[in-house]
Amino acid sequence: MRARAVHGLPPTLAALAVVMATRQPIHGACLLAAAGLTLAAGPAFALGPSAQRLTLVFGAMLGGVLAGLLVPSAPQTQTLGGVWCIAATALAMATLVRLTFARPEGGPRAGFALNVLTLLSVGQVRAHGYFLPMAALTLGAGLLAMRYDDPTRPPWRLLGARARAAGVAIGAGALAFTLLMGWGLPRLHTLAMQRFLQAYGESATTGLDDALELGALSSMLQSEEMVLRVYGRGVDRVRGAVYDRYDRGRWRSSRGPAHTILRVGTGPLRQRDAVMVERVGGVRGWVMIPLGATGLSTEEGAVRVDPLGVVRSIPGDPAVRVWFRPGVRVAMAPSPPGVDDLSVPAAIRPRLTEIAERFSAGATTPFERVERIADALRTRYRYALQFERTPRVDPVIDFLDRHPQGHCEFFASSLALLGRAAGVPTRVVGGYRVAERNPLGDYFVVREKNAHAWVEAWDVARGWVTLDATPESEVPQNVGHESRWWAALGDGLAVMAGQSKDWFERRTTEQRLGVALVLLVGWLAWRTWRARGEAAETKAALAQEGPLPCWEALSAALTARGVARAPDETLERYAARVSSSDVLAPGLREESAAAIRAYAAVRYGAEGDAGAMVRKTDEVVRSLR
Repeated sequence: MRARAVHGLPPTLAALAVVMATRQPIHGACLLAAAGLTLAAGPAFALGPSAQRLTLVFGAMLGGVLAGLLVPSAPQTQTLGGVWCIAATALAMATLVRLTFARPEGGPRAGFALNVLTLLSVGQVRAHGYFLPMAALTLGAGLLAMRYDDPTRPPWRLLGARARAAGVAIGAGALAFTLLMGWGLPRLHTLAMQRFLQAYGESATTGLDDALELGALSSMLQSEEMVLRVYGRGVDRVRGAVYDRYDRGRWRSSRGPAHTILRVGTGPLRQRDAVMVERVGGVRGWVMIPLGATGLSTEEGAVRVDPLGVVRSIPGDPAVRVWFRPGVRVAMAPSPPGVDDLSVPAAIRPRLTEIAERFSAGATTPFERVERIADALRTRYRYALQFERTPRVDPVIDFLDRHPQGHCEFFASSLALLGRAAGVPTRVVGGYRVAERNPLGDYFVVREKNAHAWVEAWDVARGWVTLDATPESEVPQNVGHESRWWAALGDGLAVMAGQSKDWFERRTTEQRLGVALVLLVGWLAWRTWRARGEAAETKAALAQEGPLPCWEALSAALTARGVARAPDETLERYAARVSSSDVLAPGLREESAAAIRAYAAVRYGAEGDAGAMVRKTDEVVRSLR
């Protein structure tokens, strides 16, 4: 009766895991009834290997048909259905049918493998917390059943205190580690991310901030540090910060950090024109997408948006990847112009108005005026990273009147203020140009030197329109080009490594455990194959006269510990003397005596598993040494 309970517990637990995953009353009742019947019948049928296989196939087919008829193929909730439900039920039924065989082919290891496959099938759906404990109970019961059928394993009561303490410690440590990894680690990660963002703000040293100081980008525009990868076509720039208030060389946003939470899509988009932006470094907290982007999707499914159309991640979400499609924004569209979008400091308005009239002479519409101003800036001013500025003079006026050299911040600021002086609402945008293509992976690389500033101007007919006054020909890093071959190769390898890591991180807890279970089954299969080889070798050695090598090693180890065998002493008496010897520790002397008896039974009585005896004897020898 005890043996029936030990061997029946693992398949019963596996069947219960299937019932809990499907949540279908009739299906569950049928499967649990099958478990009860097989447990009640016990090992009643003495079938040969071929008959056993045929019976298992029939039982598995019966379980598959049961699942196909009683469980919806596309359940509305996160329950097990479809092909995985059919597979799990078929495997569970096969393991239950094996309980009725007097001598099941493959022994406990084959049953353990079937239970593992059942758990793998159940693990294809998120199981709301019950899967891990059920898997642990099933695997533990399976290991106990295998140990129960191993005659060379000493009973728990005969193990020494040290061995029992070690077993309890290993079990407790494994349980604690599982709880930490499965429950505590994700929560600790979220808490750490929230604290980090609160302590250090939401932007890295990338030039993107809630304020833009003219001249602050100079050092970054020479940096090769990678910040983004862009997969897809049709994107030449991505925007981050937007500024609408100017005061003596400093731009800032009148709307402050984004607070409105907006639900968006979750996970990758499958459309052909979909674009993915992956953050590699910096730009923390900013969701980098172009002005023309629709159908936004993130890994967490939520973002924050402000009235200027600036998109940021929510606290605790690093927003490493975002997906979108080129198109007109609707839900995250920048708000129409307000008072701030036409504001110009009074001290510099007269001079700006004069320059704007001169640059836009001949224009017939407001937007045409700002376009002509942009053309004038591109053709009359020079791009430079090193330049002079006159102290105590507004940087934009100094750029326009005295030192006509500067980088993108000065061109964008001049265009924005001159456009406002001409009556056109404008805003300055900080972001990145997308120009460098990696030919090995067919994606685009964005570096810190691609940081850029431009203008969004209001057109009555089209809304906000991107305008760029920076001379593009003088900024080679922002002109379309391909990565150098060594840089392309290095980043391509990094992408491959990241994809492998991402694949693993996207697996559910159940699927990750499945990988471990597959490895465990592989290890057991290897041990079985090895044991068969050892058994063949032992059988050949038994056919010869003289002691086996394992006995010679055991005898030598016991002799070295002061428990030598007398020349006329039988193995049975020797085992009894070893078990009562004070030279050895209690647990070790019992193991040694059991090894002597097992050797005598195999060598002279042809009883027991020769391979298991050899392995156990070798273990005792290692303990004695």
